[in-house]
Amino acid sequence: MNWFQNLSVRLKILSVAGLGIVLFVVYAAYSFYIAETNIDHLKRIESQDFPVLELVNANNVDFIAISESFIAAITQADPDLLQEAQSRAAEFEQRLADIRRTDPSLSGSVEDLRRSFSAYIGEATTLARSLINSDVAADDLYQRISHVRGLQDAYETHQKAFEKQRYEAFRDTLNASRSDNLSTQKIGLFLGLVAFTLLALIALRVTRAITLPLEGAVNAADNIANGKWDTKIEKGGRDETGHLLH
Repeated sequence: MNWFQNLSVRLKILSVAGLGIVLFVVYAAYSFYIAETNIDHLKRIESQDFPVLELVNANNVDFIAISESFIAAITQADPDLLQEAQSRAAEFEQRLADIRRTDPSLSGSVEDLRRSFSAYIGEATTLARSLINSDVAADDLYQRISHVRGLQDAYETHQKAFEKQRYEAFRDTLNASRSDNLSTQKIGLFLGLVAFTLLALIALRVTRAITLPLEGAVNAADNIANGKWDTKIEKGGRDETGHLLH
């Protein structure tokens, strides 16, 4: 590294500080990027994941009440119970629309849920009205009730799958945030070790480049003072110390 030895003392010292600054800037830039990414994760959790999960949980609870209302309307052939069930179903579909507005990326999944729910509601409503109007044959009643029950089970299966996906997406967002924080810590540790190693090596090099020629000059001066007039002085590099010994 003759080129380094030929640098001025000022540049040698500045190189140590410069390397430290460069490594600090790199770490600061990376930390800023990770911080922005975590902010985006938290914004998504706050604006989408939490609201969607709240709507999903509300629909889970309300679907039980809706199915019970339709069962009551069918078994009792009561138009008031049917109207109550239909009112609950309308609120339910409104929450599905709210999920779609909250997170547009879920539009396809929400549409599948809506279709499954509408199929169940439509068949249950038709059966309840038929019973209210006494327009159902006894032989056909059991088959139609089984069909309604099958549509209910189909919707519940879709709903559970959708709920599972939402909780998994929520956990994935949290895990991504944790992973980014862990990466920041690892990168910081790595850069710290690199900085310490490089700065120690450069500082040692700078110290030796400055002190060794001076030590040689001091030893030569002592030898000359002791009568050794043929003592040679090592000139060293081309920095200030080398010029001093020329």
